[in-house]
Amino acid sequence: MAVAFSTDLSTFVPERPIYAVGENSDGSLAWMTNQLMDFQISVDAEEDTKIDANGNTIFSISRAKSCDVSFTTPLLTLELVASMNGSEVERGTSNNKIAVPKFETVKLVATAGKVTKDTNFTTISLAQDVRNSGTTGTPVHKVSAAFLTKDGSTRKKLEMGHTTPGSGEFVFTQGSGATADAVTVRNADYDEGSSILITYEYYTAEAIQIVNSAEEFPVASVVKVLVRGYDICDKTSPIYAYFIFPAAKFQTNYTLGMALDQNIDCSLTCSYDYCSEARELYRMVVAGE
Repeated sequence: MAVAFSTDLSTFVPERPIYAVGENSDGSLAWMTNQLMDFQISVDAEEDTKIDANGNTIFSISRAKSCDVSFTTPLLTLELVASMNGSEVERGTSNNKIAVPKFETVKLVATAGKVTKDTNFTTISLAQDVRNSGTTGTPVHKVSAAFLTKDGSTRKKLEMGHTTPGSGEFVFTQGSGATADAVTVRNADYDEGSSILITYEYYTAEAIQIVNSAEEFPVASVVKVLVRGYDICDKTSPIYAYFIFPAAKFQTNYTLGMALDQNIDCSLTCSYDYCSEARELYRMVVAGE
C-alpha cells in the first residue's frame, strides 16, 4: 500500500495497533493477532545516587533498564494462548486423535436408534465410543450418569454397576461392530419423561487442544507490532510504525474469562539483544511503503 511519508517526520500520532506477531528464531510464525487494544510499552530503570551531607543529590547513575509490553485482545486466539502457556496448538489427525469430553442429555422416551425400553430396563445408545483409559486386555471405561430435574440440575446420581443395574445404578456395555456403546438403567429409578445426563470421553481427529503443562513455560520470540497513525501535520494520509522487540516473552500470569464482555490481558517481558551492537530492548521504525 502506498502511504505518504517524509524523512522530515518528527511527530507520530498513533491511531490504533493493526497486528501483533510473534516469530520463532528461524522466522516461522509462533502466534499472531489482529485483534488488539491498549498496546503500550513500559520502560523502567534503577537509579543510583550520590548525595551530599544535607541529603541533596549531586550525581546519579541509571542502570538495570527493563521493558514490558502489554496489550488486550477481545478474542480467544488459540496460538496466542498456547504461546502464553509455553506450548503449541495441537490439531487432531487420523494418527493423532484427541480425547474430548462428551455431555449427552437424553430424554428417556423410546426413540428409534437411541432409546430402547422394555418392561424393566431402558437402554441408551451413546453417540460416541467411550475412550478406553486402560489396556486392550484390561479395559477401563469411565462413564458417569445422573437423572435430571426439569430445570436440568441433578435429581439423582447413579453408580456404575455390573451386568444388570440395581437400584440407583447404571450399567455400561461396550459396543461391537455396528452396535454402539450403551448405558442401561432401571425403569423404576426414574419418572416417565425424565432426562438423563451421561458424561464420558471419546477420541476424535476433529478436535483442537491447548495444554497448559506445569513443566512448560513461555519462551522468548521476536515480537513485531504494526501501528497505524499520522504525521501531526498531515491528518489525511496514514503512515505506519513498526515496533520490533528482539526477545519478548509472555508472562505466565494471565486470566481467561469466558464472559462475552471479557478481554484477555497479555503482558510480555523484554530482554535486550545481547548479541547486537545496539543492545536494543526494542526499536521503532516508521518507514515509507
